[in-house]
Amino acid sequence: KTVLCAWGMVLLTFLLLMFPWMMRNYRCGAEFDMDSNRGEMLYHSGSAILGAVTGEDTGAIRDRLAKETTAYMVYMLEHMERIALVLGKQEDAARYRDAAERVRVGYGKLVETPKHTLDTDRQAKLVRPLYMRLLDDAQTAFAKERLLKALDHYGWRLGTGFLSTPFILYVLTELDVEYAYRLLENEEMPGWLYMPKMGANTIWESWEGKEAQGGVASLDHYSKGAVCEWLFDTMCGVKVAGERSFLIAPKPGGRITHAECSYDSVYGKVTSKWRRVGDEIKYTITVPANTTAIIRLSGGDRTVTAGTYEL
Repeated sequence: KTVLCAWGMVLLTFLLLMFPWMMRNYRCGAEFDMDSNRGEMLYHSGSAILGAVTGEDTGAIRDRLAKETTAYMVYMLEHMERIALVLGKQEDAARYRDAAERVRVGYGKLVETPKHTLDTDRQAKLVRPLYMRLLDDAQTAFAKERLLKALDHYGWRLGTGFLSTPFILYVLTELDVEYAYRLLENEEMPGWLYMPKMGANTIWESWEGKEAQGGVASLDHYSKGAVCEWLFDTMCGVKVAGERSFLIAPKPGGRITHAECSYDSVYGKVTSKWRRVGDEIKYTITVPANTTAIIRLSGGDRTVTAGTYEL
């Protein structure tokens, strides 16, 4: 049910990902409608859809899911601000930025109430505000400590649900990348490595795989599969930094002995590989023709042109 609170973000996320590329290449979007009322419409329509499905009063839904809907209102407004900046609409961007900040203040007050407290073992209710940066300094420090405690209480198994699973490894990486690897390497259910132990060669929608939901659950699913983004841009460290530019910043950790990824970008294939050799880590990085990359390792940054580098 909570998922419907976030569906209004799908179009905006797509626009944010695509607009910079579209603007550079086609100069389109000048007439994009930046009506600030759209955000309010998406907020209320999500509650209306959920009410139609469950039979609940929309007011009751907003009260029950106040934390989720308020969080995604901030997230949506921040996306709208970034889209407005890409389009050169400074006034609109300022309006969205101001609105996001006011809603963020409201979220901070919300989590101080007993009903929506941060003192919880529900991982999603801690991961979401940390990832979206919805809390003040004191609340952030408390939520980070409480998240580690919640993971301890659950045996470092995954408990975030559909919406916050893509966020949790990033939040843990900010604390210490070893926390992220500890969660990733858990082999118990629910956990990513439980699935290959059960014979999976894809990422399932349900932990039970082919036995779940009468055999109709997806066997190649986005929610838990969102971990692949972290494997690419953090474990192996491949990120597009701009036009014809990459940032390669791998973060080895945990009990993993080696990792390798390749990304077929529009500029050519980028590869990043690392392997533990004794007490050292050996890196092999390939940058495609006509591009540059910043390679960021523990010893600092190095800017390189096309080629293969052994470090």
